[in-house]
Amino acid sequence: MAMLYASGYSVLRGKGRFIFLASLAPIFLGAVGLRLVFGGGEEVAAGEQRLAATTFYLSSDKLEGRGFGTKGIDLAADYIADQLRQLNRYGMKTDLWSGSPFQKFKVAIDADLGPNNSMALVGPPMGKNGKPRRIELVLGKDYTPLAISGNGKFDLPLAFAGYGITVRSKANYDDFAEVDVAGKATIMLRHQPRDAVDDKESAPIKETACTSFRHKVSNACEHGAAAVIFCSDQAEVRRRRGKDDALLSFHVAGTTFTRPDVAVINFRQAVIDNMLRDLNEPALGKIEEEIDRTLKPASRELKGWRIQGETDVRHVPCEVKNVAAVLPGEGPLANEVIVLGAHYDHLGYGSRSTLPSKRGAIYPGADDNASGVAVVLEVARALAQRPRKLRRTVVFILFTGEEWGFWGSSHYVNDPVVPMSETVAMINLDMVGRLREDALTVNSVGTGTGFSGLLDQANRLYGFHLTKVAGASGRSDQASFYAKRIPNLHFFTGKHPDYHRPTDTFSGVNISGMWRIANYVLDMTVALADAPQRPDFVAVPMQRRAGDMPQPFFGCIPDFTREEAGYPIGAVIAGSPAERCGLRGGDVIVKFGKHYIGIGDDFDDALQKYAAADRVKIKVRRKNSTMTFEATLAAPQ
Repeated sequence: MAMLYASGYSVLRGKGRFIFLASLAPIFLGAVGLRLVFGGGEEVAAGEQRLAATTFYLSSDKLEGRGFGTKGIDLAADYIADQLRQLNRYGMKTDLWSGSPFQKFKVAIDADLGPNNSMALVGPPMGKNGKPRRIELVLGKDYTPLAISGNGKFDLPLAFAGYGITVRSKANYDDFAEVDVAGKATIMLRHQPRDAVDDKESAPIKETACTSFRHKVSNACEHGAAAVIFCSDQAEVRRRRGKDDALLSFHVAGTTFTRPDVAVINFRQAVIDNMLRDLNEPALGKIEEEIDRTLKPASRELKGWRIQGETDVRHVPCEVKNVAAVLPGEGPLANEVIVLGAHYDHLGYGSRSTLPSKRGAIYPGADDNASGVAVVLEVARALAQRPRKLRRTVVFILFTGEEWGFWGSSHYVNDPVVPMSETVAMINLDMVGRLREDALTVNSVGTGTGFSGLLDQANRLYGFHLTKVAGASGRSDQASFYAKRIPNLHFFTGKHPDYHRPTDTFSGVNISGMWRIANYVLDMTVALADAPQRPDFVAVPMQRRAGDMPQPFFGCIPDFTREEAGYPIGAVIAGSPAERCGLRGGDVIVKFGKHYIGIGDDFDDALQKYAAADRVKIKVRRKNSTMTFEATLAAPQ
């Protein structure tokens, strides 16, 4: 059967297919005869041609990688809307928002430097009665704020904190152990010790998540830093093929604030070396060599020196849009909804900047996620032409902003076309274009009662080598629904070397594999839409990603839809330390132990500082009150 499917043609058609399906549970009998997708060779070829046409168009150069700020992402939205409008004659409704299928909202998708940026270093006086030395720095030559920088004026003492890393694992490495950075501007090197060596195993920090810009800023702030200054390390210079330590790109760390009140700046090493020379300290490159050689921090205060200045980063708002359509159900369950979704945005020109001058190669995103969009549209077409209406309504929605943090899905779950209380389940298609050796992964299977058995039952017809991951997946738009306690599934054909690269092109897509997945998802959608009972939501542990640092289990699920200070909780896992201590969905964690929580990264960093069986006090904001709970952390899951 696998070989027959590999060709994209099915021998299971007509009465033969009916007899096969009849052996399955009655829930699947509603799928019989509903579609053109499993008919004869001509019907299969036509379906595959539609899938190919959509995937090819969405990943073509004309669409510019479907990045924010490009014409291409609007062309993609218009194409999707046109495909859905063609189904109006079958009862599909696309006049959802002001007569259109577009759910519009505004986000800050880019940042630029404002006019009020200035910087100066102020050192000790020259001579007994001399004035303090003042070195005026030149924007774009000596320094640049980064797009994640907060804004405001400052006058701060300076300290050097090595690579800005704290790791409590076997490496037991802490750049902040012997320097007090509280209330200071903290200078840090990029990357990690020995990052430039060929033998990565000799590098002490195996958890690469702790070397990211945002993690380092969060870690510095956790230690009280009032501003962060990044300098290139030797690994960075070598990656530039031996050029001097030129300034980093303004957008290198992303475009959204890390902390609104904390300046994040990039200095050239030469600027720091001037101060070190005055203090009779080795140059920054020599200090880096010392750390790499000894694998011991070499942090220090830069006594007598201060930084004075102002950062002004302006975030650029842009109107973006989800695209959706509704296929009404019929009968007493018609007010309930199944959501079938995929994101249609991608990485554009490989930079989060919308400025043409910052653009590089096009990132076509054929698998990620033109493939998912094509499958959703094909399922929508099949269901719309189905002779008998489904018992539940189906919402087809193509999200924007997934690559930026689930913006489209987060916006939708806060402003849905049907109340979330009536949303029975969500099926997400993200990266379903690279089926290899029949291997198909379905994430978040444990979030809904009966999902596992239903997947197995439907798979009897398709023969996928199915990997069912019970844990909740935070890797795509289904995470926004999980935070609202909606059972969800994420179909996925796996990562590959072209992921988030310009080489994710149409030539790598398996169209016949997408056809099989479309049929499988179609059967699952029908089964959920026609089931007598809706699945119950189950709070389950979040999947860990490769590279995630080990940490004890607490059991709260973030709410990606709320933008406020602290760590908003969407749900707590049944039986978890979070639930047992009294936390619940809607709470906002503002302090975890002794650690203040301003953003999500702060909570992750704080949790990593504890171990299983530790007792921790947690301060939360619940509506207009502040409450304190105490939890005993569990072993990592």
